[in-house]
Amino acid sequence: MTWFARAEYDRLLLTLRDNGRLISLPLIDGGESQHMNSPYFPIPFSPGMLAGIPDSDEPLLIPRFELDDGSKLMPLAYFRDIKVTAAGRRTQITYRQSELDRMGGEAPVADDRISVTTTYVFEPGLISRTDVYTPRQAVAVQGVSMAFGSFSKGPSTTALTTRFSAGLVREFQVSGFDPCRSGSALGDRRYETPTGPFASKVTCTRAAFTMDRPVTLSWKLRYRAQ
Repeated sequence: MTWFARAEYDRLLLTLRDNGRLISLPLIDGGESQHMNSPYFPIPFSPGMLAGIPDSDEPLLIPRFELDDGSKLMPLAYFRDIKVTAAGRRTQITYRQSELDRMGGEAPVADDRISVTTTYVFEPGLISRTDVYTPRQAVAVQGVSMAFGSFSKGPSTTALTTRFSAGLVREFQVSGFDPCRSGSALGDRRYETPTGPFASKVTCTRAAFTMDRPVTLSWKLRYRAQ
């Protein structure tokens, strides 16, 4: 664990090793100009397996809420009460955000209409994330979207589960969304990383609803450890 701040907002870089596989989780977002670009998102990164897309605001592994007033909110920058626990080969990290980041501006803009508590769990060959979103009062949500770009090939999606025929990522499963879609990412410039293009993309959405109670959105990613 590398702490950068423990104050009003926490900042932390968590680094793990699963046999020969290096995985990092940067909880550092919040700077001007780059806060809504995926290389700075609070998502796991791993060479050759999980990467961000420069200058792209695709909602990689992070839900994006679009409200009825046109606002787009994501849980990117306002980390509080980060806690890390480890037992054996299982590591869990939890944190909360009282505000989400309103997208579209040069700098983050705190929006407290929705708060979130996030739990990551890292185990051999498995990464999971669970978000519990709570509205301050009832809010009309036009839709929720989330994406996953992978170097793995041959995606096949059934409802909320996508399996890959080749590559390090074996399976990507979500909960709390409508059925997902998957396909090739080759030729899609939105899915090009510094080390080459993603081979596949998965997109998950949730239709319009009124959020008047907590909503849980989660995903699990199974991979082949080196």
